[in-house]
Amino acid sequence: MLNVKDNDLLTQIEPGAPMNKVMRQYWLPALLSSDAPKVGEQPLRVRLLGEDLLFFKSDDGTLALIGAYCPHRGASLFFGRVEDCGLRCVYHGWKFDAAGNCVDIPNESRAPNLKDGIKHTAYPCVERGGIVWAYMGDQSPAPALPDLEWLGLPEDQVHISIRVQSCNWLQALEGEIDSSHAGFLHSRIDGVGENAWTKLGAAYNEPVFEIEPSDAGIMIAARRDVGDDKYYWRINQFMMPFFTVVPPSGKEPDINGHAWVPIDNQHTLCVMVSYKPDEPYSERRAKLYREGARGREPGHMTQAGLLPFDATKPFGKYWPKLNAENDFGYDYELQKTKYYSGMAGLWPQDAGVQESMGAISDRTREHLGSGDAGIIRVRKLLKNTALALKEKNELHPSMENSKAYRLRSVGITLPRNVEWREAVSKHVIAEGGFDYEMF
Repeated sequence: MLNVKDNDLLTQIEPGAPMNKVMRQYWLPALLSSDAPKVGEQPLRVRLLGEDLLFFKSDDGTLALIGAYCPHRGASLFFGRVEDCGLRCVYHGWKFDAAGNCVDIPNESRAPNLKDGIKHTAYPCVERGGIVWAYMGDQSPAPALPDLEWLGLPEDQVHISIRVQSCNWLQALEGEIDSSHAGFLHSRIDGVGENAWTKLGAAYNEPVFEIEPSDAGIMIAARRDVGDDKYYWRINQFMMPFFTVVPPSGKEPDINGHAWVPIDNQHTLCVMVSYKPDEPYSERRAKLYREGARGREPGHMTQAGLLPFDATKPFGKYWPKLNAENDFGYDYELQKTKYYSGMAGLWPQDAGVQESMGAISDRTREHLGSGDAGIIRVRKLLKNTALALKEKNELHPSMENSKAYRLRSVGITLPRNVEWREAVSKHVIAEGGFDYEMF
């Protein structure tokens, strides 16, 4: 468990908090490129790291991310007029360009130089891999984007979805690096596997964990004894500060992972990415990710599973229909007959248990075991990173090494006498296909 001080250190990400400073050193995936405002469209409300912001696209095609409130008297720029390569406040007509420069103050013509001393909050954005990325740090120029493998792949080999989850970023992230929960939470009790991995996880649900550091973060290896003198190893990747990657499995193996981007202390932007490194998705798998199956949600947020766009909310396009108000589709009859959890699909199962811990989990009340080894190590890494930056102004090496993110997760079956670190060393590098035995 954590004491109150350490729990606050890791979970508090709003301005002024040590973890906020850590997050600002990295590029944040903030929006699907397809959902970014077009030229002339109204601004889009977002919130990142506890800061209210607006996306808009100026006449010259520049996508801008600026503070949500006018620096004159604090009126909302959401009502602003997008015009002439800038955003003009409707209260007194003050206008700001994409870089936050005040370029016009029409109600102060007697003080023409007043605008020169006013600089509004603005953050650089880039679009890559179907995502709008924002950099909220102070490095100039901004560091390179993380060299994640999927950013360089064709569109038909990648599927991305985004949803808002109503809990703190850390408990959402910890859910994905916890390899022992899948055999319970995601399993079925009627003898049918939701997929090959959850079926295997249910049969061998007490893994042994080993931990190995990487240049980007931590590798978490879960070992299951599958008979015939073999172990099945699942190596999950945690990459600073909020990226997770889980292993391929099944008849159409692909790599899946998330960026767990803090919106504020109590909400998380869950950016899920699935990709096939060496071939396009089949239409069957692509349709499953887009639409789900049998009325159930897959790991991805489906379009049908989203609430109607609500312009009054930050990330108003990404709020799910299945949420705490309807218990994530929980059905007690299905729990008794088919599904271990009774919740309506993969991501609702994860979100349901994570949100049930409260908006911010009270880790002083935990009782951890050997199955939580990866979570313990990730917490230690995050704590040390936050304190090193706060007290010594030292950066984690990943902040300046984009190539460190060229990592994959691995799910591999090995003879018991084979050392896993050596066996997976070539497979965790982002190149080639899946030329190894999964299970």
